[in-house]
Amino acid sequence: MGEEQQGVASSPFDDPDTDIILRSSNNVNFHVYSVILKLVSPIFRDMFSIPQPTTQTSQTEKPIVQMEEDSTTLDTMLRLCYPGPDPRVTKYAQLTSILRVAEKYELDGVVEKMGRDYPQVVCIEDGPVEAFAMACRYRWKEVAISAAKASLLYTMDDLLQLASETEALKSVTGMEYHRLFQYHHACRQACQNLTTQVDWMFYMGANPYSFERHANAATPCRREAVFAV
Repeated sequence: MGEEQQGVASSPFDDPDTDIILRSSNNVNFHVYSVILKLVSPIFRDMFSIPQPTTQTSQTEKPIVQMEEDSTTLDTMLRLCYPGPDPRVTKYAQLTSILRVAEKYELDGVVEKMGRDYPQVVCIEDGPVEAFAMACRYRWKEVAISAAKASLLYTMDDLLQLASETEALKSVTGMEYHRLFQYHHACRQACQNLTTQVDWMFYMGANPYSFERHANAATPCRREAVFAV
C-alpha cells in the first residue's frame, strides 16, 4: 500500500525532510529524524541499522519501520523523545501505557519524565504501596520517598496483607519490601523516643521550633535517611 493511501501524523511528524518513517499499527505514518531516536534509545539505534523497505514519495525514498503501537501511543512517545514541550499526561492508563512502550524501547528519559508526572496523575496517599512498587520498578527516588512516608498510614500487619493482595507488589523484590518494613520500624522507634526523651518540652516556650528540630534529629523520615531505590 503506497504512502498516499496512508494517514500522515500531525506536525512535527509530517516533515518531508526527515529520513525515516515509522508506521503505526493503524497505518499512520510518522516522518521522523532517525538521529533523534538513535540518541534516546539503543533499541532504535539497532533497529535503524537494519535495512528497511522503502516507499516512493514525491521527493525521495524513505525506509519504513512497521511499529506494533497505535498512532495515539506512538504520537505521545515520540513527542516525549523530541525536543520541545512534552505532552501532558493526565490519566493513569495513559501513563502505564507510555511506561510499557518506554521499557520496550529502553527510553530511560521517558521513564524519568513519567516519574516526575506520577504525583500529578496519581494521589500517592490513596495508594502508597502501589506507588512504592512503581517507584522501585522504575527507580523513581522522589516517588519512593513520598510513598514510604504515605505508607506510614498502614500498620505492619496491613503491609503484610497488602503484600499478598496487591498485584503491583509482584514486581518488588524481597529486599525492597524489607526496606519498607525497616523504615516503618525506625519511624515507630523514633516516635517512641519522643515520648521518653522529653527535654525538648522545656524549651517550647523559648523556642516553638524545638519539637520540630528534635523530631528531625530523632526520626529517619528525612530525605537522606530514606532508603535509596
